[in-house]
Amino acid sequence: MAEVQVIARYTATVGHVDEVLALLAELAKASLAEPGCRRFEVFQRIGDERRMVILARYTSREAHEAHEVAEHAQSLVKGLVPRLDSRVVETYDVPAV
Repeated sequence: MAEVQVIARYTATVGHVDEVLALLAELAKASLAEPGCRRFEVFQRIGDERRMVILARYTSREAHEAHEVAEHAQSLVKGLVPRLDSRVVETYDVPAV
């Protein structure tokens, strides 16, 4: 069973960077408590604090799907979306290479 890598790119709305980071900290804590979440990291772009990348790793597609439907994930994402100018989420299988 392949692991799953999620790469999300967020651009916070002007004036909402601190709120977005606080919500992402909550999401990271809750996600890392899930049995299938191996990693959840947030990065801010040098020179443009509004741009962020989130890297999350799950043990399987099923673990990632469980995260997607978890109440805490849905609630926190609903809080994030209105504070973002853009949000792109990509999901990849991690091949055994």
